[in-house]
Amino acid sequence: MLISEKAWKMEGSRMFVELGKKITFEKLLRGMIIQSGNDAAMALVEHIAGSEDAFVQRMNQAAVTLGMNDTKYVNVTGWPAKDHYTTARDIVKLANALINEFPERYKLYAEKEFSYNNIKQQNRNKLLWRDASVDGMKTGTLSLLVFV
Repeated sequence: MLISEKAWKMEGSRMFVELGKKITFEKLLRGMIIQSGNDAAMALVEHIAGSEDAFVQRMNQAAVTLGMNDTKYVNVTGWPAKDHYTTARDIVKLANALINEFPERYKLYAEKEFSYNNIKQQNRNKLLWRDASVDGMKTGTLSLLVFV
């Protein structure tokens, strides 16, 4: 897949893809899952759906299909944004679908490191080193506002 300028410029966690370079689907998938690469995620969604907006529509359709009634996506990285939300219950539904529908891909979440372009990065899920029973499902960060 050819890396676009948008993918190359992504901020946050990155795989460090290079503008205009061709990278295989497998490497991008590993960079997205293991390294939390926002650049890899963007390259994948541009290839699959043509644009981030088109892929977000697919994400929201999939959420409805899975019964994720308290989820709305507005971007593919999970970065905080207005009207971008989910619940722990909905994340469990998504994780179960991933485990059951894509068992071979699911194994990638347990990999502790991935090297690309001579840059070795560890999986951002530190629980993989603390507990042998951890399967590696993706971790994330978001800002929360609590109203009492």
